[in-house]
Amino acid sequence: MKQVLMVLALLAFGMPAGAQEPSTEGFAECARRWAAEHGNEYLRYKPSQFRKIADNIVAYQNDDGGWPRDIDVLAMLDPDSIRQCIADGKLRSTFENVNIYPQIEYLSTVFYLTGDSVYRRSARRGMAYVLGAQAPDGNWPGWDSDSVRFGNRIVTGVLGMWRELLQGDPVYAWVDDALETDVRDSWERGLSLVLRCQCEQEGTKTAWAGAYAPGTLEPVGRQGSAGPVPDPAASADVVFLLMGVRQPSPEIVASVKAAAAWFGRRAVQEEGTMDVAAFRRSPGGRVLARYPEWLAKVVGRIGKTELY
Repeated sequence: MKQVLMVLALLAFGMPAGAQEPSTEGFAECARRWAAEHGNEYLRYKPSQFRKIADNIVAYQNDDGGWPRDIDVLAMLDPDSIRQCIADGKLRSTFENVNIYPQIEYLSTVFYLTGDSVYRRSARRGMAYVLGAQAPDGNWPGWDSDSVRFGNRIVTGVLGMWRELLQGDPVYAWVDDALETDVRDSWERGLSLVLRCQCEQEGTKTAWAGAYAPGTLEPVGRQGSAGPVPDPAASADVVFLLMGVRQPSPEIVASVKAAAAWFGRRAVQEEGTMDVAAFRRSPGGRVLARYPEWLAKVVGRIGKTELY
């Protein structure tokens, strides 16, 4: 019923009041990788040409409902010709490099703006792929590994989409009750995985490593004297995901508080030890330069709500 009402409203009044063109930020990583491999001497659609972009996304969708990685969907290039010039192995669906969930989010938004069922059908096929690709432990395996990885934004990206759907984002109003039930189950399994993966040092919860071994969920990577050393960028993505939950459970609240305390300790340790301006320009500077912004957001959020 909610899908029917939305379509009727679109037909009667046109684009929803206050609606804006959908963001193309989610495609930046794949576009960057496409240009790095193939060059950037081609025309691209403007963000305002969202139907053209959405048509590209539909055309690039694989038969299994997913999408190949590292394709610039804003490019004014013939999708059939592009497929022919890419090796078959690179055409298979994968979540790597911020892929699949941005396409679903974009298609859902364009359907919300236009009411064109082509985009809804494509988004639904994409969701079916995501649901089918989730492992029993709640993970979404990557291109070449079954490990649980937060550094590549697969788990946090998919869960971020599920979170917005379940919290009533109107662009997902087309989702029927049966599909929403499947999404809720997927969200709960993924969220459980995230919370179980939070590192501990000397019995104290800290943050998240970049990767974990499948099955055991043992952190993979650098180990300190007190235990695994969390990855700051991956941990920031996880905490932003958790802080977006509108009615967090006590477990989520405790998880965020523990991570905030870890970030606070790291910031104190690093204060005065680096030239921030120079560090931002250095390789990897983008990661640690997020600390001040992240801490400001956390402190601001904690100060404004009783939840934290």
